[in-house]
Formats: sequence, structure tokens, C-alpha cells
Amino acid sequence: MIEADQKICESLSACSQSIDCDCLTVHTAADAMRLCRFIWFNLLLIDIELPDLDGFRLAQRLQPFGVPILFIAPELELSDRLRCFELGAAAILNKPLEMAELRSWLKAVLRRSEYMAKQISMGDVTIHFSKRRVWKDGKEVSLTQTEYLLFGILLRNPNTVMPRETLLRLVWGYEPFNSSRLIDTHIAKLRKKLGLQNEIRTVYKAGYRLDLQAENTARPPAL
Repeated sequence: MIEADQKICESLSACSQSIDCDCLTVHTAADAMRLCRFIWFNLLLIDIELPDLDGFRLAQRLQPFGVPILFIAPELELSDRLRCFELGAAAILNKPLEMAELRSWLKAVLRRSEYMAKQISMGDVTIHFSKRRVWKDGKEVSLTQTEYLLFGILLRNPNTVMPRETLLRLVWGYEPFNSSRLIDTHIAKLRKKLGLQNEIRTVYKAGYRLDLQAENTARPPAL
């Protein structure tokens, strides 16, 4: 739950606990980005009005993680409501929040997320997100934290060019010094460990793309 107001956070937490749902609460977009890099979430509640980055831009940055979103917002203009749904919102909950409505939405989205695969396979390679483990030919492959994050993001977004800037922001949280050489090194190691030299493509002056054939990939169903 990404919400700036402490009192609303307390209400949100109490509501989630009433349906036996574990939750983590942060107050800034920066903290949300850090958590999403390392934890598999079933649902995100995002306040549109955050102190460091508005909820629209945060949701856009988190899209590659493929997590369902509920937006929390004051009454929005139609254009902003449409923007929320374009960003993949399951629903928009208006302030002041009605706890009964929130509870119903939490149950509905979490019930659907139970049927989402917690792992994705491509050929002989499988990544299990909640366990943070990867297998090839039935044998576990030891990936560094950075390699795991890179592979997870590419695998959630197959056949899509992922810009270097996006990967750097999602994996490192910022653009590190000499970032071009750094990301090239990690991609090269990932290709070698998983035998994906042909599948993980370098797109000139654009970024990286994981080329997959649909029949060789098991992906989480869309909500």
C-alpha cells in the first residue's frame, strides 16, 4: 500500500487484516519502487497524491512487474480516470474511502490473483517469482540478485524492447556510474548461465528484448 496519509494507512491496514491479508505500507513512491524490486506482490494500492511522484507515474514505472493495481484518489476528471485504466487499474477508489467497498475489491482482486501463475517457463528455463529461484533442465541455476531481477523483468515482458533506462531504474533504482558497461556485463552473464544467447537480444540504441515463441512460454493469465 503506497499512501502518504498516516491515518488512511492505518485504516487500510486494518481493512486488509480483517480479511487475513498481509500487507506492507510505505509513504513514498521511492520506497514502493525499492520494495517491488525484491518482493512479489499480489496487489498494489496506490494513492494518486504522493509527496515525491504522482501515482500515475509510479504506476507507469511499475508496469513491467505485472502487479494488479487499485488506485486511491479524490474525485477525478474523466481524462484522469481513463488514464488510470490505461495504466492497468483494476479499480479507482474515491476518497474518503468506504471500507466495505475496499474490502470487496481486495477480496475480488486477490481471489483472481490466486489463479495467476507464480512461475513462468520458457523452454527448459523456469523462474519461480515467490521463491526467487530459477531452474534450467530441471537443475537450479545460481543467479545473482541483479541477474534474477533482470531476467524476471524480461520474462514478464516478452518480445518487448525494454529500454536501458527502464531496466536501470527497476533493477538499481537509479542510473549507476558507467551504467552502459554495467548492464551489458550482467546481461552477458545471464545469457551464458541460462543458455539464452539467441533469445536475449540487444536492440541497437534501444535496449534489450527477450524473443519468445508463444507456444514455448507459460505466462500468468491476464486479469
